[in-house]
Amino acid sequence: MHRLRLDQRLLWLACGLALLATAAEVLRLAQARRHDAARRELAAGRPLAAAAAVAGLRLFPYDPATHYTRLVILKQLDRWRALSDEAAALRRWHPQQAGLLRLKGEADWRLGRNQDAADALWDAFRLEPVPRDSPAQLWRIAMHAAADAAGAASPRARAAARQVLALLDDDHRMTGQDRARARAEALRILVPEEAQGGGEG
Repeated sequence: MHRLRLDQRLLWLACGLALLATAAEVLRLAQARRHDAARRELAAGRPLAAAAAVAGLRLFPYDPATHYTRLVILKQLDRWRALSDEAAALRRWHPQQAGLLRLKGEADWRLGRNQDAADALWDAFRLEPVPRDSPAQLWRIAMHAAADAAGAASPRARAAARQVLALLDDDHRMTGQDRARARAEALRILVPEEAQGGGEG
């Protein structure tokens, strides 16, 4: 009789574990669907709809992809302070450290925190290469942040300006007008006005 009761308990335990595994899989699939929906809304230029999709993912507070998507949404909504704060908090555990630093760096620059922006962006550049879709724009932000924080003659500002000039043709998100403006800004840092003939003789 004792053995029968033990077998029954083990059977109930196995059934309970199977139910838990099934429930976890159902939740995982629901999470994946919501996350895919958020990405589609972002790609379509609808950040508010994407934010609504991400809001349904509260059952997964430590899912890296969900949090990173939320940061991208905050960027598209121009919510720079929230983006900077959340990116800083996520750095304690999130695996995409370079991506967090790039987002935080841009947010800090938009907020006028130039030294913080320069530090974050340089840390990101040391961790991994700049993404191919917007390399010159990121270096342009780094150039302005470094110049505003430490002066146009600072090593960081000049290094970033050189990267801007080297990567302009590879940045397919920048318009021709943006490229021309970025090139002029970089040249002003690398070649002082006096050397360009801007001073009176």
